[in-house]
Amino acid sequence: NPAIQEILRLHAMGDLGQVCQYRGHIPKPKAWHKELALEYTLYHGAAYFEMAGHLIDLMVAFLGEPTRVLPALGRHYGERQDVDNAMVIHECSDGLGMVDTTAMQIGMDRRVEVHGTGGTALHEPLGSNNLRLFLEKEIDGYPAGEWVEREFTPEQAKAGSLLREMAACIDGKTPDFSLAHDLAVQRTLLRGCGVDDGRALAKTPA
Repeated sequence: NPAIQEILRLHAMGDLGQVCQYRGHIPKPKAWHKELALEYTLYHGAAYFEMAGHLIDLMVAFLGEPTRVLPALGRHYGERQDVDNAMVIHECSDGLGMVDTTAMQIGMDRRVEVHGTGGTALHEPLGSNNLRLFLEKEIDGYPAGEWVEREFTPEQAKAGSLLREMAACIDGKTPDFSLAHDLAVQRTLLRGCGVDDGRALAKTPA
């Protein structure tokens, strides 16, 4: 996604300062709740296990692997057998990361927020080409001290696609994210699901 890539670029350049808070919200619609419950019951963390990994991937990129993970895993709708409403706080060395999901959202509102001592970046809705920035100092054509809204073009979106990245790595490019990063993401996801033995399955599939 070009908006996410731009936030990562600004972070790598140090333009956002020290990232002190990361927030991600990635729900599922209520209309899918009953059907998805049949699948979610197989996994520890249920809805959180399925959805949160997308946002934890980014959180680890900005804040590193958490030193402490504090999950609140709720069962608040329908049969209330599996997690369908969750918020997990991650204590990191330089800041806090908050990732939440719900399986009964009305009106899709998926978003990512990155708050740093040098700037704030907001991406909403998740997966769009939209980016909002507020920077302390003028950087790369972005003015200082005011909100800037940027919408990337379809051509810019295609240029950063995962398929292009995969093809480039096959041709010898160093991956954007290391194996160590990927393992940290999986450990963090499982900790948020209350798993400490590395086993995501709560039940054996029939």
